[in-house]
Amino acid sequence: MKKLIVFIIVIAIMISSVACSNSKDESVVMAESLIASIGEATIENENAVIFAENYYNTLSDSQKSKVSNYEVLQEARNSIDQAKADEEKRIAEEKAAEEERIEKEREAEEARIKQEEEERKAAEEAAKKAEEERKAKEDSIPAAPIEIKNISIKDYYSAKELYVQFTNTGNTDLEVFDFYVIFYDAYGNELSHYGTKMQTCTFDEGLKAGGTSNSNYCWRFYNMDTMKTCKIAISKYKLKGKTTVEIPERKLIWVRY
Repeated sequence: MKKLIVFIIVIAIMISSVACSNSKDESVVMAESLIASIGEATIENENAVIFAENYYNTLSDSQKSKVSNYEVLQEARNSIDQAKADEEKRIAEEKAAEEERIEKEREAEEARIKQEEEERKAAEEAAKKAEEERKAKEDSIPAAPIEIKNISIKDYYSAKELYVQFTNTGNTDLEVFDFYVIFYDAYGNELSHYGTKMQTCTFDEGLKAGGTSNSNYCWRFYNMDTMKTCKIAISKYKLKGKTTVEIPERKLIWVRY
């Protein structure tokens, strides 16, 4: 609607100009009026420039030479072309900048994923190496030079007594050792003693090389009325003048009663 009003005003100006001029060609006057009506040359009003250009191009060379404000039309066209070129450049630069940003983000994401993958593999390798070293260390641990024998379970009033003998099969005296005990009822179910299924017992009487413990040595357990059987394994020992040796769980040697 706004463009229509402008167009009507332009035509009115042109008619008025033509009516007031008797000395100029009407077509020349019309061309000058169209150019004069362009106003500020912007991309938004390029249609006014095109309209003036198209009309100007219909004139003869003689008529064109008489258009006094043709330079205004040329400047308007140059301004609009430059503005369009600047806009295209701006859009191209923004597009390039956006593409560059996206590319950098993609590269950063790929680098992050690669780094995480490398860190994961390094962690896995480190864990694998640590596990191998742990197993190698465990494998190097010597078996306990202790033989477990003569296991028995006896009633003692409201308690149960565990009797077991140990023989030092090594060439060095034993100062102390621990052993695990797991108890079972008549159905083979593991029993808990104060919330723990695997009990730890200690033999701290010392045991000479080649010697066997007294058959009367026992360990007493209360509230274990259903205890029927058990299994025993040496878990830790210390030889005289040596450091304590702990037996890893996977190397425990169980003896069943």
